[in-house]
Formats: sequence, structure tokens, C-alpha cells
Amino acid sequence: MIDSNETINFKHAVIDVGSNSVRLVIYQITGQSFVPIHNEKVLAGLGRGIDETGNLSPIGVELALNAIRRFKLLIDALDIKSYDAIATAAARDAKNGGEFVRIINEDIGLKLRLISGEEEGRLSAIGVKYGAPNAKGIMGDLGGSSLELVSLDNIEKRESWHLGPLAIGERAQSRNFTRNINNIEKSIDSELDISQVLRLPNIEEFHAVGGGWRNLAQIAMWRNNYNLHVLQNFSLNQIQAIELCEWVMLQPKRLIEKIQGISQRRADTLQYAALLLLKIIKSTNCKEILISSYGLREGILSERFLQNNNRDPLIESAWGICKSRPEDVDFAYALNDWIRPLLQSKDFKISNERIEVLCLAACLLANIGIGLHPDHRAFLTYQLVLRAPYPAVTHNERVFLARTIARRYGAKNDEINGFECANLISNEYAALADVIGASMRLGANLTSNSSKIIKQTKLNIANVDIELILPQEMKNLVSESVRKRLDQLVNTYRKAVV
Repeated sequence: MIDSNETINFKHAVIDVGSNSVRLVIYQITGQSFVPIHNEKVLAGLGRGIDETGNLSPIGVELALNAIRRFKLLIDALDIKSYDAIATAAARDAKNGGEFVRIINEDIGLKLRLISGEEEGRLSAIGVKYGAPNAKGIMGDLGGSSLELVSLDNIEKRESWHLGPLAIGERAQSRNFTRNINNIEKSIDSELDISQVLRLPNIEEFHAVGGGWRNLAQIAMWRNNYNLHVLQNFSLNQIQAIELCEWVMLQPKRLIEKIQGISQRRADTLQYAALLLLKIIKSTNCKEILISSYGLREGILSERFLQNNNRDPLIESAWGICKSRPEDVDFAYALNDWIRPLLQSKDFKISNERIEVLCLAACLLANIGIGLHPDHRAFLTYQLVLRAPYPAVTHNERVFLARTIARRYGAKNDEINGFECANLISNEYAALADVIGASMRLGANLTSNSSKIIKQTKLNIANVDIELILPQEMKNLVSESVRKRLDQLVNTYRKAVV
């Protein structure tokens, strides 16, 4: 259980100097959760032309150093003492990479760590596992210059290949792609044909990390009118992914760059990213491709701050959202204990372990709507919870949490079924959300969100009947509105379990 008196609360910066972009992300570290509060990148293109010259791009170096000077000024002005600065493929491979690192360390005064391809892959895999603790199969992190492949079942099995679009060079550019496709395929095959990670047995999942593959997911959402624009844990089955890759490879850049969220520079190499993903799918015969918004930076944070921590990342993040009001945290745990017997009494066709995690996360979010206008709380909290920055949930579970909190604030069935993305939830999860939401609504109304009061009451379940048990001295807490909420819970529960 998370200690509601946890006092750890500070900012930590990560500066990531990649082959294509230079990025600063500032995280709020609260207890065991971390949330990005500042995120900016500069598309410096350090690795552009490195395949021909062996050196970092002169223009890229200038852009990168200017960005890093700005980042250093920012973290100093914000008095951020805790940071990590890392550089990856371009800086480690270029002949002048050492001088570039020296300038950053000595002239700018930033302690920059140059990491190997295998170390990059290891940290990215840790980041993927933070965002999806049950992830299995393999991870691929496609950067500007390199591709890291790692087994998520055994992180010691990892590889780094020179297969980023900048390493392929001009051939990977959209204007050259079609006429060079056979040559590009030979370059890919020459490396992937000797990959040991891709030949691991029974690879069911491929977890894709990197801007290029995230952009492919955005195209999939656009083509299918998929309206939950959250890339983390967005998934495609094998057939869908192959069709997407083949479609992207045939499209001109001018069409791709018109799609919302796709930059002109990224559109230039998306055909190559699609071809590489297609090759990996066919090599592994993986059944599901999942997008991870978490990778290298989250791996660094996890290793630094979450060592020996077995607490669920979703619970950590939900706690981080509500921790500013300690009374809400206390009520959340008491409310979770109060609801639990109701959930254990019937089979919701969801694992008991997962129900426990989701119910506690929902309870921690239960009072997120306090202070909002009562006429709009259900809708506004639904939107807040649907897109909140937490890991370790599927899209189905995101909608579950949003539906649960909307129910807690009184959303009716017809109303909530018309909310955005309502169709993405399964029937089993919808039934569970309705029961937990109705229970929350009753508990909050009965006790005015008091953990002290709710601990003295309980719900007694007999078949499909629910009785509210209170000590004699608290009988007057049962008002007309409480009776109404209890009736609503009973009706909701009967629909769910009968």
C-alpha cells in the first residue's frame, strides 16, 4: 500500500541527445510516480549525412548545442539539481562525437553520458515494462540512426543495429524510397538475418518504440476514425499492421504530411519505418503490435527511482494525481475496502488481481471532480480520466476508468454511452465500471467523503440483494438521497451479475 504521508516531491530533468532530435523533459517526481510537466524537442538532425561523411552534421551540431545551452539555462533557473543527460547513436558512432560530448561537458557544463546501443536497448525495455508491466515478446526502439531489439522476457538478450533512417541515408528519404526499395531491403536483411532476438521462439507481441512507429499508429487512427488519440498501448493485430505498412509504403509524402500530427520531416522517412516494421513482423510472425510511448527516458527514471519497487505503476500514478489532498487518499483506501466485498461476491469474468488494481485506481481518482460545476462533473471527469498521464492500462481500461468516475458523478446509461470512445469498452468492463461507479456514488453521498465514517459502515451482499449496515448511532445518516443511491446500486448490480 502506498503511504499517503509520502513526502518525496521534486523535479527531475532528462536531456536526451538523439540522432534526430534533442529533447528536454522535466518530470514531477512524487513518491514513486513521475509525470512530465515540460517537454520540448529540437529536430537537430545530428546524424544526418553520417553514413556518407562519418561525422555529425555541422548544422545539426549547431542546432543541438544551442538547444542544450537553452536546456541548461532552464534547469539552472528552475533550480533543478537532479537530472540525467544522455547521448545515443549519432554521438557514439561519429568520428567527431567525442569532441561534441567534450563541448557539452566542459564548455556548457552539463554532465553528458554517452551510452552504448545495448545499454540504450536495456533502458528502453525497462521503460516499456514501466508502461506495460505485463508486456512480453520483444521490443524494438527505432531511433534516428539505430534500431535496438530486446527480449522483454529476458532483457539480457538485446542487440543494436545500424538501421535508423539516418544510417540508411538518402535512400530512406521519400523522394528516393521507391526506386531504392530493393537496395534498402538488402541493407535491412543483411543485419536482421543474423539477429538472434528476432529468432526467439513464440514471439506473440512486438512493442514498438520511437517517433517513426508512433506516427504509423497515428496514421492507423486517422484511417480508422479511432477517436482515443492516446498512443500508449494502442494495438494492431498482425493483419492490420501488415496492411498499414503496405499502404504507407505506397503513399506520396504530400499525402502523409497532411495527416494531423505528422510533421513534414517525419513524413520523409515513414515509408522506410513501415518497411522495417513489415520486415520485423514477417521475421517473427508476431500476432500483435503495440505502441509504447515509454522508452529510454522512462527506463532511466525507473532504474533511478523505482528500484526494489513492486507497486503497480497505475496505482502509483493515480495516487500522484490525488495526493495533494491527503483526506482524498485516506478516503480512497477506505472506499476501496468498502467496495471490495461487492466485487468478490460474483464473477465479472475479469481476473480478481486486475479488478483489485483497477478498483483501487478508480477509488484514488474518485474525487477528481470536486470543485467542478455539478451540472458538468460527469462529462468533465470522464474526459480528464480518459486521457490522464498514467501507464499500465489498455485502451479498454482507460475507458473503464473514465466510465467509472463518470458514474460516480451521476452519468446515466444513455448519456454515458454517447460519450467519446464509449464504444471501446468491453461489456464485462462496462458492467464492472457501472457497479464500482454506483458504489462510489453511494459511499460519497453517505459519508461526505469521510474515511472515518465509511470505515464504520459496510455493504452486506446476499445473492443479488445489497444491504447497507450502519451502527445504531449513525442510522440518521440514511437520507432519502442515500436510499435512492442504494436502490441505484442494487439495480446496477443485478444487471451486471444476473
